[in-house]
Amino acid sequence: MQKTDEDLIAAHVQGDQKAFAELVNRYGKLLLGYLVRISGSREQAEDMFQETFLRVHSKATTFREGSKFKPWLFRIATNISIDGIRKSKRRPVTVPLEGHGDNPGAESDILPSRSPLPDDGAMASERKQIVQGAINALPTRQRAALVLSYYHGLTHKEIAEAMQCAPGTVKTHLSRALVALAKLLPDMEGETA
Repeated sequence: MQKTDEDLIAAHVQGDQKAFAELVNRYGKLLLGYLVRISGSREQAEDMFQETFLRVHSKATTFREGSKFKPWLFRIATNISIDGIRKSKRRPVTVPLEGHGDNPGAESDILPSRSPLPDDGAMASERKQIVQGAINALPTRQRAALVLSYYHGLTHKEIAEAMQCAPGTVKTHLSRALVALAKLLPDMEGETA
């Protein structure tokens, strides 16, 4: 029987090195995908990834019994990414919408699926760049809420825990992000016809 995340973090606190390695294996790809989307830079995301798991290791004793590991992990990663973005004081240029995390085809939630026509490759690539630019233009906390919700499937409660805010604040971040995207991408719906 496979151990839960919470069992693994407890085993890690007790000195089981394999337990920590299992947590990294379970969440490594998902977490790196999240950090790439938030930071816009694979290099910066890899640094944040290492810092996140260093903090998980060093703060494992602060993990509260009865809590869920995944939101706790994303809270650490979100704090690190917000701090990193503030320090770099630059906006990311592009953020990949696919190829990272558990849901590599997640861009289909934003971009429609169509059968390929001769110019579809170029049009799809252009649409992806436009959508990526719009997501990058969002404030960091709105971008984090959007990515955690739509790409990683966290509930509002889990996002609130990860972002250390109230569930109502998460709803506000998501609502504002969607309104901003609608303003930044007004013609996207018309292009799909």
